[in-house]
Amino acid sequence: HMVVVTPTQTEFFTTDDYFDHMQTVPLSGNMVSAAPSYNGTRLVLGYNSSYFDIYDLSANTNTWALTITVTQTSTIKSREVFISPDGTVCAISDEYAYSDGTPNAIFLYTISDGTSSTIVIDDYTIDNFYTQQLTKYVSLNADGTKLALSIGLHTYPIDGTAASHEHKIKLYEYSNGWTDSGSPFDGTSAVFSYD
Repeated sequence: HMVVVTPTQTEFFTTDDYFDHMQTVPLSGNMVSAAPSYNGTRLVLGYNSSYFDIYDLSANTNTWALTITVTQTSTIKSREVFISPDGTVCAISDEYAYSDGTPNAIFLYTISDGTSSTIVIDDYTIDNFYTQQLTKYVSLNADGTKLALSIGLHTYPIDGTAASHEHKIKLYEYSNGWTDSGSPFDGTSAVFSYD
């Protein structure tokens, strides 16, 4: 298993849980989030930008190698990154809502074949970019075929009235595309067990 060590501006450090080996990961930008696979051999780095990096740990050299830089054309920034425990599917999301009609969404990427998809969140009415924030956190099951999406809509009225907060959890399953498995339910977070 991997232990994440605080990054610098240009490098990111990882080590195993016994601290026997430490690896250096060069950064291609100002990293804001990281997510390792369950066995610690794959790593996704987010940069609050339209791209994210996927690294693999070489068993022979015990060093990280950049596998691919994924650039996606949607407005979603890689402010938050997530990966399935088996390291096959990753997701990115940002923390912002938009007043210009841009769909709020998460971007999903299957590493083995390079396919991508987007899940649009259309449950909320976004009134004002400057007073609302939509948070989206993803948990993937072991093989990346099921997804729990924790959504929070935080509204801060510009007239000084009390802020409001809504929290919902939605579940999705993959079968030739991501399908909503039913009505959302109340809750602030949901996480799949890895075992």
